[in-house]
Amino acid sequence: MSERQYKRLLRLSRQVLEHAENGDWEAVTDLERERHPLVSEFFSGECPAHERETRRNMIRTLLDIDRRIIRLVEARREEIAHQLQTITRGRGAMRAYALNSR
Repeated sequence: MSERQYKRLLRLSRQVLEHAENGDWEAVTDLERERHPLVSEFFSGECPAHERETRRNMIRTLLDIDRRIIRLVEARREEIAHQLQTITRGRGAMRAYALNSR
């Protein structure tokens, strides 16, 4: 992987995090589609000895960014689960009201 590709991967990762922090989940999805092949390429194949320290630092940075993204995604998932639960309860209440009002 070239230096330019490293920088692109890091830039995309930071953009994914930024959009996740702003709740722009559509942009997160789009950027992640672009980022995924670079991540796969980054972790495939051999790493030349002269790149190992750079790659180690990059892995630490990517893991930190990914952990932050995962926390935001998990929080959003919990919000959505709560909203769905509220909707389900509301539908149940509406059904019960409809059955009892006849």
